[in-house]
Amino acid sequence: MKTIKNYSSIEKDILKYIEKNQGILLDKNDIDEINLISLGMDSLDVAELILAFEEKYNIDLEDQQVYRFKSVRNFINCIYEKVNK
Repeated sequence: MKTIKNYSSIEKDILKYIEKNQGILLDKNDIDEINLISLGMDSLDVAELILAFEEKYNIDLEDQQVYRFKSVRNFINCIYEKVNK
C-alpha cells in the first residue's frame, strides 16, 4: 500500500533542503515567483536536488523538466504529483 504524502510536508521538505544546502530561507509567499536558478543554484546543485528527492520519495524526474520550471512552486507541485501518482 502506497503512503500518500500531503502537500505541506513536501513543501516543507523542499524548503528545508534549499535552506540547508543553499543557505537561503524562503518565505512561502516568494516561492511562486522564484526559480531554482535565481537562487544561485548551478546545474550541479539542481542535479543534487533532483537526486535527493528522487531518492527520498522513490520517484523519477527528468532533469530537463526541472530546469524549465518557472518557480520553486512548480518543482513542489511536480514532486507532489509524482509522489501521489
